[in-house]
Amino acid sequence: MKNRPALGQWVTASDRMYRQGSYPGKVWKRWAEVIRRANPVEGIYIGTRTIQDGHTEYCGEDGSYWVPSGYKEAWLIVEDPRRNPIRVFPEDVTCHD
Repeated sequence: MKNRPALGQWVTASDRMYRQGSYPGKVWKRWAEVIRRANPVEGIYIGTRTIQDGHTEYCGEDGSYWVPSGYKEAWLIVEDPRRNPIRVFPEDVTCHD
């Protein structure tokens, strides 16, 4: 596991995390490892989150429920104080000194 940067440290991320769904029955929702390569994002590290991978099981008239299949660590980076933080994988982050 990569060491976390200090809170408030400037970092550059080569990619972002995106929520990905496959829609044969609109049931799968997962955090994709790499969906697309964006321009590198430079921002301030503000924390970490643990997020779930999994899928939604549809139960007919009884509704649906979430079935987790695993957990991943996400680092939060803020590009602009007026925008929400973005989630990135730790291996995609480079710290500035």
